[in-house]
Amino acid sequence: MWVLTLKQPWAWMVIHGTKDVENRSWVNAILEGLVARREPFAVHAGRAMSTAYYMEAVWYAKGQDPAIVVPYPQELVFGAILGTVVPAKIYSPEDWDVQRRWHMKDQYGWQLEERTPLPRYVPAKGKQGFWTVDDELLGRAA
Repeated sequence: MWVLTLKQPWAWMVIHGTKDVENRSWVNAILEGLVARREPFAVHAGRAMSTAYYMEAVWYAKGQDPAIVVPYPQELVFGAILGTVVPAKIYSPEDWDVQRRWHMKDQYGWQLEERTPLPRYVPAKGKQGFWTVDDELLGRAA
């Protein structure tokens, strides 16, 4: 299965919160294929997060969803696969609309559906961009 590493607290917001759009400056053939097949990818929480980064992310999140309650840094999981999502659509930067919460201006917005947390997180190192993990490993976590 394909995996994408997100920094915390974004990974938590995608899997457990209300963040249903992932923003990137890029789109590639892997993502386009996943969207076309409505095939899920796994979300991995990166290992590092500064206090300033956390505060900025929470501030932004509250602007998109005032009701969101993001766990404190010490409650977040790092260096593990948290769950899976199905990318359903890709919004281009030109598709940006202030009414579509979570889609950042000047970014591609990946609409995420069927956000499913794993019952047990899967420790993993993570990488930049899409990378793969053995489906059997995730199956054992489920």
